Amino acid sequence: MTSSHEPPEPDAAHRGHARDAAGSGHKHGSAVARITRNTASAVLIVLTCILVPVALLTVWVHDIVLDTDR
Repeated sequence: MTSSHEPPEPDAAHRGHARDAAGSGHKHGSAVARITRNTASAVLIVLTCILVPVALLTVWVHDIVLDTDR
């Protein structure tokens, strides 16, 4: 049977502080850093959307052209 007067866990009070200290430092990045990250993400997404179909087409054409068994 547990009592309602049990002492709290010894490190329960320190958990919140440990999470804050282990975080990234600032809650919000600067506007320049956010814009840079967003721009870099957009550029990489666009490049991926362009290069993946080109790569697939290149591999398919390569297999067709160099198929000397036929």
